[in-house]
Amino acid sequence: MKPAIQDLIQKYLQGQATAEEQVLVEQYYNSFSNQRNYTETLSPRDKKLLEEKILTRILTKVQSAPETQPATLVKPIKVSLNNYLKVAAIFVGLVALAISYKYFLASDKVVLTTHFGEVATFTLPDSSRVTLNGNSVLEYTTWNKIQDREVTLQGEAFFSVKHTQNHQKFLVHVPGKMEVEVLGTEFNVLGRQHNSRVVLSSGKVQLHLPASNTSAQTVVMQPGEMVELKPQTAHVIKTKVNPEKYTSWSGRMLVLEQTSLRDLIQDLEDTYGLQVTVNDTSLLSHTFSGRLPSQDVEVLLLGLSKAFDLKITKTNNQVTIIK
Repeated sequence: MKPAIQDLIQKYLQGQATAEEQVLVEQYYNSFSNQRNYTETLSPRDKKLLEEKILTRILTKVQSAPETQPATLVKPIKVSLNNYLKVAAIFVGLVALAISYKYFLASDKVVLTTHFGEVATFTLPDSSRVTLNGNSVLEYTTWNKIQDREVTLQGEAFFSVKHTQNHQKFLVHVPGKMEVEVLGTEFNVLGRQHNSRVVLSSGKVQLHLPASNTSAQTVVMQPGEMVELKPQTAHVIKTKVNPEKYTSWSGRMLVLEQTSLRDLIQDLEDTYGLQVTVNDTSLLSHTFSGRLPSQDVEVLLLGLSKAFDLKITKTNNQVTIIK
């Protein structure tokens, strides 16, 4: 949110806004407040509890920037519950207009979401940073200085985790697939339906994997290693890789190293929401090495067309590849 907007809202709450500024804020709020205020049905005790939660959790600073979208809590301002609900509604409306990813706060839970083809970077409460690839969701319940830092991921994300003075663990849960435990490091996590993997760029992580036969598996990773879990077979594969190949998407670039067309098509479907048809399945085994910009799907498809010497057409979200 731009500082000018924040200043206007604060002036309104503090009773310092001009008549014209009050009209602007109230008109904006009214466009997002067509339903009856549900707090009218709450008991005084419940209303007080709700106010305390809002004061400590809901007001969130979300600033748009070319490379980062912080999602950190800021110091609350003392205002009445009704005014605070107005501010919350205004903030939600402004964010919806200003940025294309979704940001929700429900009680203590934070949900960060990217749409197909989007990449967004967020700053977490501990100053760690996470970049979400397209079609990804990161959830966490706000933690304090003595709790483990836990997040749940669906999709793909690159983490740059801050080490804390009291050595808090940072845990990434990929539901039904794995748990990544770190203290301070940089790593990439993929948790899609067809595949799950962790690539470590720096530091050290420990993976807790689903039980195999009678016991759960724990795998310790070193920089430059990838651990891949195939959901269909539950096989765990650990290999040495070039981390850039798996993390370059966070910089809006794809680094390809003998990458097959089959793998790229899977990425187009998972990350960009495309439905891809290939007229000749023998093309799927073709590979390419190089770099392709990935921020714009149209540019990416053009690059793939030239790289593989194929004709690629796109109509809405339908893509056809022919020789």
